[in-house]
Amino acid sequence: MYTQIISLVAVVSADSPSADAAMHLLPSSALEGRDANPAYALGMLEVMLADRLPGEELVGDKMTPLLERRAGEEQAPCSTAYVFNCCVSPRARRRRVGSQLISLAVTRASELGVRLMYIHVDERNAAARRLYEQAGFEFQKADDAVVGERKLLLMRDLN
Repeated sequence: MYTQIISLVAVVSADSPSADAAMHLLPSSALEGRDANPAYALGMLEVMLADRLPGEELVGDKMTPLLERRAGEEQAPCSTAYVFNCCVSPRARRRRVGSQLISLAVTRASELGVRLMYIHVDERNAAARRLYEQAGFEFQKADDAVVGERKLLLMRDLN
């Protein structure tokens, strides 16, 4: 399975970490070497782009493992994205940090040819469910894979 990771972080300058400070959305790699300009992280979102969901088996799959691809051989675009980490600092909640991170992730994934984006959410986490539903994600199925927890799989069509 071919994968690529999109990792985004929302930051404010360490010089002005107040609630009304300007927030910047950056690829997490942009934080490397920022010693001269320290920043506080408000939230982070990570998305895996792949040809299928993690753990999903395709009958008759004939994918060539990435290491076996010949030099110069074209890689088909990833068609599926899975948000595997979305977190916002408790002090930064209710400031649209999560919705802005999701919006940017959707835009980046769409630009890379992704058609479907998925996320799991704990069914008891009403605030997160509301955030994802407002971002266009729709319920697909309940997943009881973890004992004592019921996760809901949500999906957004990016086409």
